[in-house]
Amino acid sequence: MKKFLSGLLIGAILMLTITTFAAGKIKEAFFNDTIKLEVDGKTVNTDMVTVILEGSVDGTNYVSARALAEALGAKVEWDGKNKKILVTSKDKDTTPVTTGYSYSNPAPLNTTQVIEVEDLLQKYKVEMSVKEIVRGEEAWKMVQEANMFNDPAPEGCEYLLAKIYFKLLDIDEGKQFNLTGEVDIDLVSSDGKDYDFTFAVAPEPQLRASLYKGASHEGWAVYEVRKDDAKPKLVFGRKYDGSGGIWFKAYKD
Repeated sequence: MKKFLSGLLIGAILMLTITTFAAGKIKEAFFNDTIKLEVDGKTVNTDMVTVILEGSVDGTNYVSARALAEALGAKVEWDGKNKKILVTSKDKDTTPVTTGYSYSNPAPLNTTQVIEVEDLLQKYKVEMSVKEIVRGEEAWKMVQEANMFNDPAPEGCEYLLAKIYFKLLDIDEGKQFNLTGEVDIDLVSSDGKDYDFTFAVAPEPQLRASLYKGASHEGWAVYEVRKDDAKPKLVFGRKYDGSGGIWFKAYKD
């Protein structure tokens, strides 16, 4: 999935700089060689930093994101442009169960595909299909009716609405999948460029839901597309390098 673990995991394990603690003044910060890090029974050689804030007796220990992630078999990369640390599993599996469709051969409307995804946070299996595509004046009318504060699409672009069916077939026991259509499912242009996130309210029902195993949801996702882009594509479950995922036509044949 897009923008993979740059939030939750990094927040938990990132070695923070002193400026991060602006909300609470630091009383003391030091390398603590009395604390060791073990992963799966093996000692990881890395520096441990203990930070004590003013008014606090106990300190908080911080470890390098790279050291911990790599010890767990993950890949760590620095996205300098967006100032993000990106962590992905080296053995991340996003192999479609339904074969025959790909980036160069996206599935037609009303075609069901199934994908299994495994990342550092969870493993899950999804069934998905694109039911309907609406764009142009009709889409703009629906977007206007959805929220009076929605703006017209930028010059040279128009709205594209995708009605998508999404079912969570399987997930780690007791876990929940939080679906946000335009975040989890990307629109890619016919010449291979990801479209930016669209800041507009989609018509009801929106493709947003919190799903447990076996639950499903169908709703609208809203995108902005170039008017001259006749054959954009939708994709779910890509790896960070852009490979894998299940691909669908975002247009009518």
